Amino acid sequence: MCMHAHCAAVRERKKKQMGLVFTQFDRLILLTDGNVVYNGKGGEHAVTYFSKLGFSCPSYFNPADYFLDIISYDSRNEEDSEKRIALLIGAWKKQSKKYNIRSKKFLKKVQEMKTVRSGFWTQLFVLSGRNIRQVYRNKFSLTIRLIMALFFGLFLSAIYSNTNYGQKSIQDRSGILFFVAINQSFSGLMNVVTTFTLEKAIVMRERQAKSYHVVSYYLTKFLTAVPVDIFFPVLFSCVMYWIVNLNPTAQSFFIFIVTTVLTTFTAMALGFIVAAFAPSVDAANAVGPPIMVLMILFGGVFINIKNVPVWLSWLQNLSSIRWSYMAFCINEFKHEKFHCSASEQSFCIKNGEDVLCFSSSSVLLFKRNKDK
Repeated sequence: MCMHAHCAAVRERKKKQMGLVFTQFDRLILLTDGNVVYNGKGGEHAVTYFSKLGFSCPSYFNPADYFLDIISYDSRNEEDSEKRIALLIGAWKKQSKKYNIRSKKFLKKVQEMKTVRSGFWTQLFVLSGRNIRQVYRNKFSLTIRLIMALFFGLFLSAIYSNTNYGQKSIQDRSGILFFVAINQSFSGLMNVVTTFTLEKAIVMRERQAKSYHVVSYYLTKFLTAVPVDIFFPVLFSCVMYWIVNLNPTAQSFFIFIVTTVLTTFTAMALGFIVAAFAPSVDAANAVGPPIMVLMILFGGVFINIKNVPVWLSWLQNLSSIRWSYMAFCINEFKHEKFHCSASEQSFCIKNGEDVLCFSSSSVLLFKRNKDK
């Protein structure tokens, strides 16, 4: 007897707990046979709705249990169950028709909200502020880039500090220029690949939320990064150019700086393409360097372009390193004069035009400039 009373008390306690849980529901949806019989606020609102239909929940009875009883089929009286459920389904359909017009207006407003964006200039202002904070907040990355620019500038200066205008200096100058094209391309590519791949998930989420246009993002990304991405190539160029004793004219110096900056920007653009297609940072880091290696192979130093098979020759036009190296060579060697010693008279390159004619990568561009 005591055991029976104890079990009854436990059941009553559980029912009370279920009733308390039901009152906490903000929204309630009741379905039967795939049809909605109620979709609205929970608690007393649901109890009131069914009471108006003639299904009043008895006092001290859990509304959740009561609702399950009235929307379920009773095998003992199937005919009454079908009538009751049909009544509930029909009542809710009539109820929902009252809100159809209001719902359509609401959905229309929701769709408008999905397509409405802030103005273009507002997007530029907000994104620019965020990108600037992001760039200058990452002091570790800025410090590493500063150290690398100074290191390579000073390292090249130490190696090629004795460069003169003799015959042996021609190879040295060509090597310097080709290294600059490679160094700036690799640094520009990897800086973008490592940062943009991490940002891509955030950008995709914000784009899905219609926060801004993709044009606004890329434009602000470019504009805010320009000062930093110009500073480091210029610093590198200023450190090594005069010590290495490249073409001493002011015009050649500024053309060298512009070419170095454009080489970096071209590599950054390639980095954006690689990062956009790569699903992760590891994948981007795995794809980026091999692409750069192909550009180096077709850069005009390791193989004569004329000896490349016809079915692969088109790759030379996609090599940004080749175009950069051509520009560097023309800027450096055009109108330059070189000395010849007595032992070098048999084969002596006396001017920069001869150097360009021997260069398989620069001869075409040089001829075009000469014809002009």
